[in-house]
Amino acid sequence: MKIKLADHGRSFATRARADEILAALPKGRTPKVVVDMDGASVTPSFLAQLLSGLSPHTGHIVVVVESADVTRLVESLSQHLGLSQTVRVEPPVPA
Repeated sequence: MKIKLADHGRSFATRARADEILAALPKGRTPKVVVDMDGASVTPSFLAQLLSGLSPHTGHIVVVVESADVTRLVESLSQHLGLSQTVRVEPPVPA
């Protein structure tokens, strides 16, 4: 399953917004979720809620990011949330 945040807006700041996106996803377990953050601005609270909400539904979360700052944020949050074995960061694939 792939979640392209830019399809849902441009700026993501609250846990409630993460819950809205999570609620719109298909129910059930999936082997891998790819979160494409290209073109999206996120806050730590939004991202923490999104990762926490996805983790029970998948064994692997791949977060596609361009920025070194966001890469560090994702890695820091995944460690803090105990998801470092589940979450992986990748750069975007060139078009």
